[in-house]
Amino acid sequence: MNEFKWYALKVTANKERKIKEYLEKEIKLSGFEKWITNILVPSEKSLTYRNGKKYMREKLTLPGYLLVYID
Repeated sequence: MNEFKWYALKVTANKERKIKEYLEKEIKLSGFEKWITNILVPSEKSLTYRNGKKYMREKLTLPGYLLVYID
């Protein structure tokens, strides 16, 4: 019986995306794809204005954390 749950990993702040890429690569090399299915960097997109122009910015909602879906 598979029981997948979300876990929070505390990581170095401002390195979340790089650590996510590294973890995905290591999971693929180790063959753990069936136990670790999803890794998320919690973020939201926000619209900002600068010098009269619109910019889409991705803001981290939980800086320093990754969410991992593990069996």
